[in-house]
Amino acid sequence: MTFLLMLVSISTMKGQNIETKITNMMENTRNQGFVELDETIVSKGNPQEVLNALSAYDEDPLKQIRHTAMILEYQIAQKHPSDEIVAEVVERLAQHSLDEEHIVWQQAARLLLNFYAADFSDKAADTIKDALNRSELSNEIILVGGIVGHRDEIEKLKVKYQQEEANSNYLWDGKPTWACQLALARMGDNIAINEVVSRVTTENEPILKITRLLKDLEYIRQPQAIEVLNQILNSEERLPSVKTGRPGTKYAYHALDLLAKSIKDFPVKSKGVGCSKQELEDARKWMNEKSTYQIIR
Repeated sequence: MTFLLMLVSISTMKGQNIETKITNMMENTRNQGFVELDETIVSKGNPQEVLNALSAYDEDPLKQIRHTAMILEYQIAQKHPSDEIVAEVVERLAQHSLDEEHIVWQQAARLLLNFYAADFSDKAADTIKDALNRSELSNEIILVGGIVGHRDEIEKLKVKYQQEEANSNYLWDGKPTWACQLALARMGDNIAINEVVSRVTTENEPILKITRLLKDLEYIRQPQAIEVLNQILNSEERLPSVKTGRPGTKYAYHALDLLAKSIKDFPVKSKGVGCSKQELEDARKWMNEKSTYQIIR
């Protein structure tokens, strides 16, 4: 079922406490079939109170309700990223990855890709292991397994998918085996690292290489990947123009955004390809002067 996300004005919720706001929002969803997201729940609410109130909906019979609870939980972790809040949200998202509905478990896996290994408690890590053993998987949950470090499960999946894909029509970058290769590279497998780096650096089609494969390279968070991204950061090459009379985006801006996500204390914040020329120069100077840096995993 398709459902819409709508913002409720602050005035319509004035005077209501967090639990009441969430209850009203969820009941409107249940009765009307669409989701009214109250933006003040995340921006103004006490994060632990919000999580406590949302817990009643994590196993609701209606998939739209579970999905909405999950989205709000994720937003709470992004808005209030204390260790305790993040750990609790990651545990909940991991549990959502076991949901029976595609709309819930696939979205949970995508959201979990925005966290780091340290954010996963033992409980969350065990839940991800369970998710890797379910009958139906997505590439995203395999990549989450790489973040957590479930090497045995990923290696078994790679063997399984190699056999299944022998006669398939998958595009190579959509294959679960490619996700397994990325996950293994993330965990430090040298053969996988070399194969991923080689696949990216030998790609000649610029749009595929810069807009798709660089993100895969950034995911593995290895020094070899950072080296390639730094080389591209210093490039003056551009993507093909998408509008007459306007040059295409420099490769360097794509590399800058990915480096900003990967390296601790990077001087420029991640903001897509919208950085300024000065920010690009600052990033180039910083990387060229740095002898050591810490990769965030």
